[in-house]
Amino acid sequence: MSDNENTVPPAPQNQGVTDGVQITAEAADAALKTELGTCVLDPDGPVVAGAFGTWTITYTAGSAGIAPGGGIAVVPPCVHSVRWRLGHVTATTTGRCGVAVSLRNDYPLKYHHAQFPIVFVTVEGAALQPGEEIAVTIGDAGSFIPGFYERARAQEVAMHEMHFQVLVDVLGNASYSNPRYPGGEPKGYRLLPELPVVDVVAGPPARLGVVAPATVAAGEQFSVLVRVEDAFGNVSRDFAGDVALGVQPPGGISAPAPCHMTANDGGTARIGPFIVARNAAGPVTVTAAAWEAGISGVSNPIDVVEASSDRIFFGDLHTHAPRALDPGHRPHGPFMAHGVGTYAEAFRYARDVSGLDCVGVAWFPPPQNIEAIWSVPRVDDWEEYQAIIADFHEPGAFAPLVAIELNDPTAGHRVILYPDEGKRVTTSKIEKIWPALEGTGAVVVPHHINVSSEGGYQNWRVQDWQRHNPQYQTVLEIAQNRGAFETDAPGGATLIGGGGASAQDALALGHRLGFVGGTDSHHAQPGRNTCSMAGVDFHDHKTGGLTAVIAPELTREAIIQALRERRCYATTGARIVLDFCIDGHGMGEEFTATTSEVAVTARVLGTAEIERLEVVCNGDIVLEQPGIGRVAEIDESLALQGGQTSYYYLRVTQTDGHVAWSSPIWVSPPQH
Repeated sequence: MSDNENTVPPAPQNQGVTDGVQITAEAADAALKTELGTCVLDPDGPVVAGAFGTWTITYTAGSAGIAPGGGIAVVPPCVHSVRWRLGHVTATTTGRCGVAVSLRNDYPLKYHHAQFPIVFVTVEGAALQPGEEIAVTIGDAGSFIPGFYERARAQEVAMHEMHFQVLVDVLGNASYSNPRYPGGEPKGYRLLPELPVVDVVAGPPARLGVVAPATVAAGEQFSVLVRVEDAFGNVSRDFAGDVALGVQPPGGISAPAPCHMTANDGGTARIGPFIVARNAAGPVTVTAAAWEAGISGVSNPIDVVEASSDRIFFGDLHTHAPRALDPGHRPHGPFMAHGVGTYAEAFRYARDVSGLDCVGVAWFPPPQNIEAIWSVPRVDDWEEYQAIIADFHEPGAFAPLVAIELNDPTAGHRVILYPDEGKRVTTSKIEKIWPALEGTGAVVVPHHINVSSEGGYQNWRVQDWQRHNPQYQTVLEIAQNRGAFETDAPGGATLIGGGGASAQDALALGHRLGFVGGTDSHHAQPGRNTCSMAGVDFHDHKTGGLTAVIAPELTREAIIQALRERRCYATTGARIVLDFCIDGHGMGEEFTATTSEVAVTARVLGTAEIERLEVVCNGDIVLEQPGIGRVAEIDESLALQGGQTSYYYLRVTQTDGHVAWSSPIWVSPPQH
């Protein structure tokens, strides 16, 4: 065979249709595998989260071979904002051709248009013939001086069934404006039908996470959730050992005997009962220690309240489980992996790992499903979604909410939360949403209110507060994984601004809105702040969000009613206990003052040292007080601002960067 003949690969085969007869998906995959080739990963066993290492993907050319100028693209597992680090990358071939390596490793992440690390290997000089191989090594540490080059590093978040995506350009005619949008078939890069899969698992135990109720009453009993975590917060599911529990300060609450956890517990356990004496007083914390493993942990603060008092329940009201949209758990297309996890996995994580009291795992209507743009087959799973919620629903213990995410590109994103089984709504037009919700008792939560997309397949603008409906939109999401949206100018927890649609912008228009938080995670891990979006990295800032709901009981109806009445507050993810009142009126209330001065009171129990407390009125800080320790109080008088109705809310900042915001209170001046 001459060199010239060696540069011409065999012609690609037809796919999907044979002589006008439709073939099965299995047959189409087999034909594609024959044409495009196969790949294997070494090593192919479980990968420890955050581990450094070397991995080699060996591609074997199919019947089409690869023409000069063509090549392969290798993408390590990439899910939403979860990334691997490539380290030093090399490529070799068994063919007569040459291969050249180039990397696409853009950072920071940008909204949903994340540029994940990509290895491009181009065939040069001659064709890669059928059966010949290309071996791509990420994290090649070197052979002459091992360790000279940087190893690759796996993602820090433990996840099941992560794919290495391998794509092939057999003709050398792929072109992009963005590697997330490769050329369509038969041109351009095509995804291999069989891809290497790895499980990313937790590392060895490093600490204990302890989740306790935010409020308990004298004379009651309660339990705490203990989870065994690795260095990155993943659950070490194989842990076995004794866990001893205590209460600080001692006295008033008695702790149970040590608990023995086994590998069958999966790294988490509900431990109790803790018995609250009738003379107990807060705040207290629960301590846990596994002495043999050398790990320990301390709970969030617990406040002791009267039996008749409302309680504080923590929830993540905006989170997702995208694998529910693709039961095959396979990548949705070239360089595209919008998230992982099923509905059931998300609810189980919320209850058994994060220890949330309530959660909103949002369902996407099929017509506007993000994955539908790639024509991913999907059944309408609305009934299945509600059935799963019914299985997890346990009034008094765990309240999963029926939730739907809708997007009007001209008016922003919002999540609908229902007090019952919910009503299927698929319209995205904001003016059509309101009549569709009549009689449902739903609450609608505008989210990531002050950011817009960058165009492309996700084309949306900031929240349009001129098209507000106060009957349903009683709260807004002030904090999530992109940071906070308190102010239009970036500063503090607010990392993105300039859109003119911040929380303070909405309040300045006269809208009466409470504050909630959610993670907007697409990892089926509600309550966990490990999602980087819009160039905001959770390693650098405290991002994410939780909602604290103030309600008499843990039921879906009580949660929704509290959100409707704005009896709630938001945090960046810490379980801070917060109470804020003006003249005895609590969060979300509206009242008319009787004098020109009002009494401002607050009490805060922090999860870390409190740096400062700030009372904000109509966008201005009118009272600032430094914190001392983990407990802080305010008891001050303030003169009313002018002759108009004013809103007041409390901002709490901890030394660890976590922030909490009370919902506003609206005060009208005295009527004379």
